[in-house]
Amino acid sequence: MDGLKKWKAMVNWRGKEKGLADGMYRMGLKALWVFILSFFVGIGFLGCSTLPAKPAEQAISYDLTDGVEVTKVSFYMKKPRDLPHPVCWVDVSIQNISSSEQSFLVLVQVDDEPGVSLRTKKPLGPKKEDTLSLITIKDRLPARLAVVVTH
Repeated sequence: MDGLKKWKAMVNWRGKEKGLADGMYRMGLKALWVFILSFFVGIGFLGCSTLPAKPAEQAISYDLTDGVEVTKVSFYMKKPRDLPHPVCWVDVSIQNISSSEQSFLVLVQVDDEPGVSLRTKKPLGPKKEDTLSLITIKDRLPARLAVVVTH
């Protein structure tokens, strides 16, 4: 009991007696201040050490042979007649920019899946354009697309 009497006999800075509850209250306030200061110091360190933004990967990449130009690439979801669910279709428009008639093979690769290829129906004349529609096996729109055009 003597220990409790000592706690009650302690006097605070205003000259009033304080009890055990006052000491616990002051200790809680000190702990709160330490927590608040350490929180803001921690936020300050985190704010200073942010990493630079990572550049986004290129969404569509091309590998073209000489004498051809890709004029348009579009992809969309469509249900084929022999599948129960829609799949991703890719339309690629190519233009022959050489002075001679040429036939082209178009390969489309979606999200690192196996590629799909299609050859032009007939050789393209000089400055002529053709659109090829390729069906993929993806059941959603792609994040990345690779288009390869060769002879």
